[in-house]
Amino acid sequence: EKRYTGSDGKTPVTKEYYNRLTANRNMGGIDEVNEVEYGIITAETALRDFPGAEPSYDEEGNLEFDLFFENRMKVWERCLILHTSADGKWYFIQCMSFRGWINAEHAAKCDRQTWQKYKNMDFVVVTGNRVLLDEELYDAEISRKEMLMGTRIPLLKGIEEVNNVSTVSSYTVLLPVRGDDGNLIEKTGRIPKNADVTEGYLPMTRENMIRQSFKMLGERYGWGGSHYARDCSAFIRDIYFCFGVEIPKNSAGQGAMPANKKFNVASMDVSQKEKLIKSQHP
Repeated sequence: EKRYTGSDGKTPVTKEYYNRLTANRNMGGIDEVNEVEYGIITAETALRDFPGAEPSYDEEGNLEFDLFFENRMKVWERCLILHTSADGKWYFIQCMSFRGWINAEHAAKCDRQTWQKYKNMDFVVVTGNRVLLDEELYDAEISRKEMLMGTRIPLLKGIEEVNNVSTVSSYTVLLPVRGDDGNLIEKTGRIPKNADVTEGYLPMTRENMIRQSFKMLGERYGWGGSHYARDCSAFIRDIYFCFGVEIPKNSAGQGAMPANKKFNVASMDVSQKEKLIKSQHP
């Protein structure tokens, strides 16, 4: 179909564009048996359909919908690294409920034991729309690191000082960094107690559901998590992350969850649909 690319979204996509993406998938590098590697996301990153950052728009000049942008990965999300692109710059990964390509610079490898360890550690969860860490004068790699709602961060206890700053009014946390060799480096950082985070998950109450939802009031829409924003399904997903509930990444998958109460609205007009929605509990 007709697609466009480029910074202004007006450059027609050519066969060469697809040939380049296809070649970079490195299909010839897949063996009969392939070793799975374990990865940690070290920076907010895009999950894409192909190993390349060039956008793909279906409307000329409309920069809102890069159709190869599938999801935005959070710091500390765990993944399996299944394959590497031909240029070595992209990993093909498997997460809890989806797979795709990510920029290799935004993930670090570790062994299975380390990878499992983070699942069992005490943690804090980002419950604000976004949390921006303090500037770190002695460690640029974790300075001003931003994390979105639902990010789960390993928690450390009994540490009195981090980079010459007291932790008496802070949470001491582990932050992931990718080393020059591509392997995981653990850094110790602080999250001030005034930040919108919680130790452990939030209690799953209706009041908390509503409160979390309204923390994103007025945010712009971002297809698949593009533009450092959220789409409809990411909005729902980030809220549920705060309660420790992992749900599918797209609206079709979310709608198909067995726990959902379902309605057939095919024969309803707009006013009837609106009445139905307003009659439901949050």
